[in-house]
Order: sequence, then structure tokens, then C-alpha cells
Amino acid sequence: MFQRRQQEENSGNYTRKEFSYQSFQRSFELSKDVVDDENIEARYENGVLRLTLPKKKSALTQPARLIEIQ
Repeated sequence: MFQRRQQEENSGNYTRKEFSYQSFQRSFELSKDVVDDENIEARYENGVLRLTLPKKKSALTQPARLIEIQ
């Protein structure tokens, strides 16, 4: 649930738009076999939310996978 406020300014040859959101929520599931959920970290700095999701040691030993883009 969020409120959205939008402000638009037209001046000369450019348009400036500003958006303000009161709250935002996102959720997703992580694989318990891969992510070390005891050591997840979250930091919010300068308007950026940074999540650190470390892999479990058992997941690090798996070989890298090549995924072809079509």
C-alpha cells in the first residue's frame, strides 16, 4: 500500500518529473539450499537499499553454470 504524489514541470525544451512514494513493499523467496539466511544484511544509504545475501559454503563448491541467451 502506497501513496503516490507526482509533480511535473514543463520549461523550455525539457520536462522534469518527480515522484514521491510513502511506502513500498517487495517480497521474494530465497532458496534455503543456497542462501545463508543467518548472515543476510541490509543497509539503506543515500536512498539506495543494499542487500547482502551470502551463499552457503555448500553452494560455493558447485561449478559455475553457463546459461545461453537466445
